[in-house]
Amino acid sequence: MNEIIKELQELFLKEAKSSPMLLSDLASMETYIAESYQERSIIELLQNADDALSNRFFIKKVKESIIVANDGRKFTADDVMAICRSGSSTKKRRGVTIGYRGIGFKSVVNLADRVHIISSDIALTFSRQLTSNLMQEDLKVPLIRIPHDYTPIEDHEKVISELLEDNFNTIFIFEQLKQDNLDNEVEYFDSSSLLFLRRTKQVEFDTNFSKLINVNRKNNGNYNFVTIIEDGIKENWLVYRKKSNEAEAIAFLVDENMTLVPLEAHRSVVHSFMPTKDNVGLPVKINGDFSTDPSRTKVTYDDSTKSSMEECCKLIVEIINYHMRNPEYHGLFDILSKKEESVYSKFSTTQKFKESFIQLLRNSLDKSKWFYNRRDGKDYCSERLKANPEWLNESDFLDFCTDIDCIPLGKQYESIYPGFLKFSETYGVKILTIEEALQNTINRSPTINGGIEVLTEIIKKYRFHLESIKEDLNKAKIIKFSEEGFLSLNELNGREEIDSEYYEGLKIKLNDFNDLTYMFKTLNSPLNIKEYNSLYEHKNHTNSIMHSNTESKLNYTLSTKTQNNESNNKVLKFNSTLQKWRSVEVNLVSFLQLDESIDKVVDVSKSNLGYDIEIYRGSDKEYIEVKSVERIGGTISITNNEYSTANEFKEKYILAIASQTNEGLEVCFIKDPLNNLDLIKRVTRWEWICDSYEGELNFFRF
Repeated sequence: MNEIIKELQELFLKEAKSSPMLLSDLASMETYIAESYQERSIIELLQNADDALSNRFFIKKVKESIIVANDGRKFTADDVMAICRSGSSTKKRRGVTIGYRGIGFKSVVNLADRVHIISSDIALTFSRQLTSNLMQEDLKVPLIRIPHDYTPIEDHEKVISELLEDNFNTIFIFEQLKQDNLDNEVEYFDSSSLLFLRRTKQVEFDTNFSKLINVNRKNNGNYNFVTIIEDGIKENWLVYRKKSNEAEAIAFLVDENMTLVPLEAHRSVVHSFMPTKDNVGLPVKINGDFSTDPSRTKVTYDDSTKSSMEECCKLIVEIINYHMRNPEYHGLFDILSKKEESVYSKFSTTQKFKESFIQLLRNSLDKSKWFYNRRDGKDYCSERLKANPEWLNESDFLDFCTDIDCIPLGKQYESIYPGFLKFSETYGVKILTIEEALQNTINRSPTINGGIEVLTEIIKKYRFHLESIKEDLNKAKIIKFSEEGFLSLNELNGREEIDSEYYEGLKIKLNDFNDLTYMFKTLNSPLNIKEYNSLYEHKNHTNSIMHSNTESKLNYTLSTKTQNNESNNKVLKFNSTLQKWRSVEVNLVSFLQLDESIDKVVDVSKSNLGYDIEIYRGSDKEYIEVKSVERIGGTISITNNEYSTANEFKEKYILAIASQTNEGLEVCFIKDPLNNLDLIKRVTRWEWICDSYEGELNFFRF
């Protein structure tokens, strides 16, 4: 018998005989640990291998045994002692190694009834039967406690020799298998469990379920680009760490277009190097030096966990700032906006990890200068930022923010950082209020659209309590007059006439024009509203607003090269990414990317900007709103938001009416739709509809 094994056996046997009840208690504790670690034996063995500086990890079924091997450092006497003792370990916390309790190896009790370890000069066996023989009494004994000389049931010498020749240094042999447990673990093993390991590069399973997993880690300075290939299927990840020796890390899944994509809920879990069952609250993976329960499947909320959570939040803030300076990957802000709320937690006193984490992230953003302003090259915190309200056009929003010394988060950020505006709103960036806009118009005249929008929003919000803002409203310059331009109500003498363009625009915006009359009456205004033939007398709940000459229609060309130029009806065939199962917006983006006259195409359809696609031609920028119909010629409708945006961008705004079939995508492009379509305002839904239109017709075949 090896001297190390002999000494340890004598030590623990003496202890057991002097206190057999303690040995029995250790057996019960081992059973509890094994049950807690159910279906995590492979994970624990992987952790041990990675701590031992292993690059390769191998599991093979041989006859009725399972062989596990790694090429890490060889076992020492201290390692054997740590395995034999409960709650003891040679590992340390704070990111140097993974485990720290010394009880994880006892999870292998779920795999087999007899376990052998072969490493360097050490060859030992753990067996309840052999321990009971030594004790010489009928007593419940643990599997992993008293080591024995290597005593296999089967002959494994050939396999051991082959593994040692293949430079594996430590071999575990499991005999008298509980086969179902291992098969389940191998079948459902998630290769992303390897993300936060330090060194493991290859994992191979050769059991009833075979898998080969290779991990490649490439350091790109601020992050590691990790590629995991499982049986030929590849996943790419960005893994951010503050420092290479720190535990805290954030991992984002990356698709084939190098865009960060959200994880499914069951995969977006907290890792304490290996995965727990706690959800992050965001569709990413995070790793930290989190305390866990004995099973290592649930995070426990203590000082160490809180400290690690705070460090992870600080890391996300750094990632945001870095990404704003170097937007090489899209999708970050979309992902960070998809926070998951727990309904259960609202009715429970139990503290959920994800709720605590999201709140800590909010706090970190509030305290940090996370926003990088590309205009002046400076960083700003949330309190210096303002988001654009839906009711206000971009031009006036930018002017108002300049006057109140705030950094405006305009629509341009959405094309650079998709999802940015929703992210800003989600994490507490304040929206410009109507009160702030009203104050601004006391000293600054807005545009016509801006004046209409401010007045309309005032009526909407303060319809029944105008007295509360009467002073500011009387001083604000939000109404344009035919000769005098913008004047405040205090400056009126009763002879002024509202500008006709302003008046028509106001009628379009207001749901009920009587609200305007009521406001002027309440404020005792001398305003003389010019009487037009009322277009706001509701009949059958509809109005008609005519725009431009119906005989003047537009043929708009996207400069698509085609050999068929005989008419405006074009059929274009491309070997492209167009797919009939994808959405109309996505397929149209794919087509536009093939147009040689277009430099850049950005899909912003999820951002509620009043349009779906931005296209760039040199310094020119155009905005496309996609309307899906069953057939070209079908009725379309546009919302008030889309109407306002079209009114703002005019000739830069393009309506793309699209019909998608199994054969292809047919699109009618209409430029400046407000001036080139007959629109009817449908009062019941407050949207603009059109049942006839002319434009350039294109057909893109799948």
